[in-house]
Amino acid sequence: MSEPYNDLVSNPSHYKHPSGVECKEIIYDLSGWIANSVKYVWRYPHKGKPVEDLRKSQECLRAATVVRLFDISSVFDYSVIVEKAKLVVAHESEGSLLRELLEIILTGDTPPDMSDISRMIDLIEDEIERYSEYDKAMRELYEKEMREAEICDANMREECEEYRR
Repeated sequence: MSEPYNDLVSNPSHYKHPSGVECKEIIYDLSGWIANSVKYVWRYPHKGKPVEDLRKSQECLRAATVVRLFDISSVFDYSVIVEKAKLVVAHESEGSLLRELLEIILTGDTPPDMSDISRMIDLIEDEIERYSEYDKAMRELYEKEMREAEICDANMREECEEYRR
């Protein structure tokens, strides 16, 4: 059963974390481009187009470096971000992309700087490569299974024809 319309708009399940923290609780106080990047990483495993969401996240980070919207002056209350992000990090498995990005955000007393954003872009690129390799392997497996099924179907047809004779 699908989620009711109101839940899809105000509380979609792909933005709820097992820690109890919702994505908007962290990104609300981040600057626009960084917030959007975190949002895409938060949801990429759940929306059905992981590589697309990861690339969007990278694009947001690149935009942040151009317009410099990651400056402390664009953050309302960084302590709120830190508190919520620590809850999410505690529930994420070691090496998860969301955990790694939030740990970068948590480093220091200020929002991410240029070198932090560069590290975040690189981490996302690594994840895109992993997904691309996985996707390729899954497609190859699917194609192999389809070829085997066609062979099996052909063999069954031959057996049926022989039985009929």
